Amino acid sequence: MMRRRQFLAGSGTALAVALAGCSRPPRVELQLTPLHESGLGERLVTPRRLLDPPQATAVRRAREDGSYVRTVSDESGPLLADGQFVSDDGAVFEIRTTRVDVEHRTVETFAVIYTGDGDGTTYELDEDARVVDYGDLPPADRAMFDALDPDSLLGAGDGTAVLHTHDYPDDHDSVLLPDPAYDAVDYEGETFAVEYEGRETVENGRFRYELDRLAPDTAAYVEQLAASVVFTLAASDLSEEQREMLDSAMEGGYDEERELSDAFSALLDRLRSHDSLDVGYADWVSVAEYERTEYLVEIDDNDFDDRTTDRPYRLPDEDDDGTTNGTTLNGTTRNATTTDTTGPPSD
Repeated sequence: MMRRRQFLAGSGTALAVALAGCSRPPRVELQLTPLHESGLGERLVTPRRLLDPPQATAVRRAREDGSYVRTVSDESGPLLADGQFVSDDGAVFEIRTTRVDVEHRTVETFAVIYTGDGDGTTYELDEDARVVDYGDLPPADRAMFDALDPDSLLGAGDGTAVLHTHDYPDDHDSVLLPDPAYDAVDYEGETFAVEYEGRETVENGRFRYELDRLAPDTAAYVEQLAASVVFTLAASDLSEEQREMLDSAMEGGYDEERELSDAFSALLDRLRSHDSLDVGYADWVSVAEYERTEYLVEIDDNDFDDRTTDRPYRLPDEDDDGTTNGTTLNGTTRNATTTDTTGPPSD
């Protein structure tokens, strides 16, 4: 039998180790990069050729047909986030992603953990645990285990646990559910503890993808962005200490741990009083003209806790500002045709 309490403790330990490895003291970093050297366009705009095949297909079909509709096959969200920037044949587009429907399906849930070397530091099976060879699993159970991608768990290290959901066919044969005949699976000489958690109903979003053309190429797009936010930062308005901070920020970055010095805090307040680009990879990003040169100015605060609050899609009849109108975007009425697909996309 598997020891349920020990299984959960093993999962919690793996999570605690991962979180501890990411811990950093509160710190704020300032960087200034000459705009023409910043690579801002490359950071913000992804060429279609670099997207995963399903994403690339969504971009191509949306551009060819006006829109593209697809239901996601798992709970990971839309293929492309609302507001994401892509390029195709040089031109830059903004993705408009709308959730048009929600489909519900019932899935089977398993807790799976790679047991490791059994040295007492990771999860261990009881001596009487029932272990089945991967090759002896019925086809439906093998499909579940393949979808789990056990090789990725091996690469993640001993004691790594996942909660895995799978959609079994109605007429399946299984030795892992509903009353498991085994507690673990032997896969290529490695043991994975498998515990059936029961059924749950999950939501699958049905998303429509549309493209809004922003610029003929990436360089023109960056020029538009810069022009929309650029401000003048006068050296004469800064203290000598603050000018030295900017010099350091140009040479690779200037940072301080909290509590910030008065000079740095005042400099950040001065910068943040200006509009920021909505770029997603830093807390505040803008363009400043300083000493007759335009710089991309980036502030990153690792104690900033409001990075990923926006949902990656909009709802029907929801305008860009969150209001429910939805008939126009940038002053243009939408009359796009819709390509609907539920099968695997092909590029």
